[in-house]
Amino acid sequence: MRKLLSAALICLILLCMSACSSDGDVSADEAVLNEIKPIVLTDEQNEVLSMLTNARQEIMLFDYATDEEYESLEFWVEAYKGGKLVSHPSNLLLEGNKRLMSGRFSASITRSNAGYCWSLTNSIDGGLSMHYGETVGEDYASLSRAFGPILSAEKIERGKEILLYASIHSVSDIAVVDNIQRYLSEPELLNDCPFYYFIKCRFD
Repeated sequence: MRKLLSAALICLILLCMSACSSDGDVSADEAVLNEIKPIVLTDEQNEVLSMLTNARQEIMLFDYATDEEYESLEFWVEAYKGGKLVSHPSNLLLEGNKRLMSGRFSASITRSNAGYCWSLTNSIDGGLSMHYGETVGEDYASLSRAFGPILSAEKIERGKEILLYASIHSVSDIAVVDNIQRYLSEPELLNDCPFYYFIKCRFD
């Protein structure tokens, strides 16, 4: 639990820093419009991140905004074994009245010999929501691993699942495809991968 709280604190610090650095600097042409995209950290923010984390941690930050109203927003983790969904280690769900949605999302992943710890944080309308989870009991040491988040903006569509991050374990050398959304439309790309994990989101 201490690791999870520490990861959540790091995410909160970076979310606050990224919000402060972007205030007043975003033009109408640069603003996020009905899409979710990765936040690019400044050199100073990357320096802070390197001081607060270690080689076993990954931190990802995303901006999102919609130009139409939605009732719900969900972020979640999916864990697969042998091509089958085996668990949802972490999940964040926001529900309410229809409204435009604009906020920031962060995901922290901490790897250990026992598995993975997941920390999801969503910042919207001045409020924060968090969820923690774990995946344990798999032998990762003997496997190759490829991982990474989206590198550019993804369009938001009602009810559409968007893949934000993929972590893939394989018995042979492997690399993440250039557009990780392909894993949703071409699941055969993962046929030889014994374990893999996705972070997804959906607006509805």
